[in-house]
Amino acid sequence: MFQTLSFFVADVKTTLSDGGMFKTPNHLHFCAQIFLKSYASVIVALFSRLVSQRSLYFIRLYQLRLMKTKHLITRLCLVFFTVAAILAACQEEESKPKNQADAASTETVTELYFNDVADLSATVARSSNAELENGRASSFRDDDRICDNSVEWIHDGVAPDSIYIDFKTGCPDTRGNIRKGKLLITYTTASRFDNNSVITVTSIDYSINNVSIAGRWTLKNITADGGNYRVKAIVENGKATWPDQTFALREHTIFQEWISTDGTTNPLSVESKVWGEASGKNRDGESYTGVVLESDPLVYSVKCAAQKGAFIPVKGTKIISVASSGLVINVDYGSGECDNSALVTGSGFSATIRVND
Repeated sequence: MFQTLSFFVADVKTTLSDGGMFKTPNHLHFCAQIFLKSYASVIVALFSRLVSQRSLYFIRLYQLRLMKTKHLITRLCLVFFTVAAILAACQEEESKPKNQADAASTETVTELYFNDVADLSATVARSSNAELENGRASSFRDDDRICDNSVEWIHDGVAPDSIYIDFKTGCPDTRGNIRKGKLLITYTTASRFDNNSVITVTSIDYSINNVSIAGRWTLKNITADGGNYRVKAIVENGKATWPDQTFALREHTIFQEWISTDGTTNPLSVESKVWGEASGKNRDGESYTGVVLESDPLVYSVKCAAQKGAFIPVKGTKIISVASSGLVINVDYGSGECDNSALVTGSGFSATIRVND
């Protein structure tokens, strides 16, 4: 190509040597025609090469920029996912205390509701015939959970005999709890609930504070001769359903012992000790187990309940294990304070919660 250009330069020199200048415009036009005809391919080649080199330059520049962009995007993605992972971990850590507190609170309230059914039923079953005929069981003078004319005793001489506790459309106690529906107690022995006798309890549209309680209770009087009153309580197919339709499932085998703290018959001196094992699902659908040792039982106080509205244990320790999350929660109810509170610890978390029904 460059050799062809040198020939064109030589031709121009020859033309100029004839007169030193293009003599007329026609000469210039003629020269242009010669140039275009002779060297058009050269010009096209030069132009193509220039365009090609410039294109390669821009392509290379684009590739470099694209590589930089890819590196930038990669770095941004790494940063994004790293931050997301950190945030997720933080949220998980932040949710643990709430999960532990909720699990402890829900299990405590659920246990309370099921134990309340057992305690009510045992109280009525141990009442005298005269109390049952009068329609109210008043074995404990300060127990106001059973309203007037709410007990129906069916004893026609054909086993099993039955007792209905009918709370009707609402039976309030002095602590503000409102019970509705019925509890059906059945038994097969004339003594009803003396030593070694058994009663069964089923709920019929029963609720407390608008929380529906369903299930089957089997209570056995295991009081030893001359010993404190003791009951073995088994709950099967227990279900507590809240007004928002969330629910908790529960089964348990527990032991309960009633004692007088001052050795008198004063009902306000009565405390009950509870120990045993429970299992089920909490309101979040998580399976759990709960264990209370006989050496450190939960203690319920009639005095605290009657005078301070403290319906949860006032002493004792419970260990709750939540299967899905692996949480192991220790619930310490204190040393006798009537405050409806407990210290919840586990998995690097410790806090005092107040349990409301």
